[in-house]
Formats: sequence, C-alpha cells, structure tokens
Amino acid sequence: MFNKTFRETLKCGTIALWGILTACTPVHTHTSPAAEGGTDSLAYARHFEITRTDSYKRITIFNPWNNLQVLDRIYLVRDSLTQVPSDGLRIQLPIRRLMIASASHIGYIEALGLLDRVVLCPDTTQIYSPALKAQVRDGQTAAFGDPYAVNTETILHTRPDLIMMIGYAGADQSTERLRSLNQPVVCNVEWTEPTILGRAEWIKLFGALFDLEALADSVFDQTAGRYHQLCERAQQAGEHPKILPGHPFRGTWYMPGGQAGMARMFADAGGSYAYSDRPEAESVGIDFETVVRDFWQADLWIGADARSMKELLGEDSRFALLKPVTDRQVYNNRLHTSATGGNLYWETTQVHPDWLLEDLIRVLHPGLLPEGGFHYLQHLQ
Repeated sequence: MFNKTFRETLKCGTIALWGILTACTPVHTHTSPAAEGGTDSLAYARHFEITRTDSYKRITIFNPWNNLQVLDRIYLVRDSLTQVPSDGLRIQLPIRRLMIASASHIGYIEALGLLDRVVLCPDTTQIYSPALKAQVRDGQTAAFGDPYAVNTETILHTRPDLIMMIGYAGADQSTERLRSLNQPVVCNVEWTEPTILGRAEWIKLFGALFDLEALADSVFDQTAGRYHQLCERAQQAGEHPKILPGHPFRGTWYMPGGQAGMARMFADAGGSYAYSDRPEAESVGIDFETVVRDFWQADLWIGADARSMKELLGEDSRFALLKPVTDRQVYNNRLHTSATGGNLYWETTQVHPDWLLEDLIRVLHPGLLPEGGFHYLQHLQ
C-alpha cells in the first residue's frame, strides 16, 4: 500500500508540474550559504528558503496552493538555550533520527550519505534502495506502514527528531494527527516545483537540515552542469523523433501540458512532442481516441507501464493501432526494480534529472552520446 497514491499521481501525469522553463538555459548555480543574517540564493527552487542568523538557521517552506504563503517554518538551533520565534518548529541539531514518508525523499538522503539517519520509513515493499532495505532487515530502520494512515504508536515509540511528510493541497489526516501529538513534522513539497532543476535543488534543504551545505551544493552543481551539457549535445541532433509519453490510467491518458517540465525535458532531449504548444503547465487528460488521433504517428512510446510487448497488448489490443507498437519502439521506466515493486525511477529522478535526460537522448538519438548504459528506461521485447 505504501506510496500507492504517490506512484499513481506520477502515473497520472502530475510529474508535469516539473516546470515551465527550459533547463537548457544555464544560470549561475553555485549558491554558497549566505553570510550571517542573510538568505541563501537559490538558482531554480521557488518553494523553500534558507535564512541564517548568528543563533539559528530558519527554513521556510512555501505553500504552492496558496500564493506561496508559509506552509512550514523550522528553526535549527545548536543548543537548548537558544531562543527562537514562536511561529515555527524548533529543532536542535544534529538530527540523528529521521522519519521519511515517501520514496521520493530517499534519493536526496542517499545522495548525501545519510541513510543511517533514517529510523522510520514506509512499507519496504515499494522501496528500491538496497541499502535502506538492508537497514530494515538489520533492525536499524523500522517500517511504519502506510503514510496515509500512519501507525502513531510506532512513531511515538521511535521518537524521531524530524518527521518528513508529503505536502498536499488539501488537509492530510496523518500529518494533522502527528501535529496534534506535538510531533516534529515538516511537509516536503519538492514535487510541486515549477522547474526540473528546481526540484533537484531541494537537496540544499536536506543539506541545511544536516549541516551538509557544501556537499549538497556540490551534488546540485554537478547535476545541473551535466544536465546543461547533455542538453547542448542533444540540440546538435539533426532529427527530432516524435514522442508518445506515459500510459493510460483508469481509462484516461494523462499527458504533460506544453509548459510542463516533462514537455520541456522532451525538447531538451531533442525530441518532438505533439502538445508542446499547449498552454497548460499541468497534465492534460485525454481519452484513447484522442491519443490515436494526435499521437498515432509517434516514433517512440516512453513510459509504458508494462514489462513486455505481450503484456502491453494483453492489457489493450488497441495499442496495436499506435506506430511505436507496430515498430516495437516502446520503453518503460522499470530497468531497476525490486521484486516487490520498488523502482529506482521514483526514488532518484527528482535529484538526478540528468540521468533521465541521458536516457531520453540515448533512445531518441542512438549514437549521439558516448557508449553507455541506461539508468531507467528499458526497451520492451
């Protein structure tokens, strides 16, 4: 059950919230922590802020559904005597015991070498990370089950220093329940960032939480720099293959709007996307007949939710009407999965969008990049 809503949300196309700006246009990305009393400059992220004083660090998370009003505020202090304003959560550093509620948090934590701080995670059946699953097997990390119906007894017994939940537009009963019990809850809304690299830049929030600003800055700069390099290489391609993205979900095919992040990534990879001129920054739901009308001549289908062509056609024989199916140019994102359903794709694309961009370039323009393997995409046989 863990993360079912999160995974289904991505399947539905909410990943299209990743952005309206093309990441191919580089900006200054090195953002060293601000001097005392200042606010860190961020290159892309819009939904959080880090301010430093001589006595504490303040992290502010903004509400993307309410005109960027304050959603959460955290004051990070180093001793029990430091006084902070009363408008936020007070956390004494170091944070040694962390609870995470989503697979999307794992990539940030693992990139900073902090998995040993995770004492609570959701049901491991939907987790891919071998290291985190090993911690659960060894008893170092406990699985608390479904984050949408949290086991408060387990959480209260484990006593994490910080509980990282997923932020949503509406009230979340589990989050509100934990807050009512005076638990140290913060809502992560990285998935709402309007740019691909803005989402990746949330690693700097994790860096601030764990006093690893320099490492977080380095990881992000490498990711952003590599993304730009790959994008520039893709623009050298002479052709722009047509892309059919995603997979139908409960009868509806959710496509990225033309101003959405995945639409921009298709362009960054040197692909052509039929809805690139649409004005939406969110996903667009269409029926199968519209897919046939608008995408039947696509060259590649990327993101099919099947492991083989037989499984794909067994789900819906009408897929045979699509050119990528007849040409056998269909790819899923299941290259690295666990036997129980965990997927590297859901855990790391937010912190390493350059890996996904590289995969897209390899399938769209074979031979354009030096020889190498794939991170996520798998050709259906």
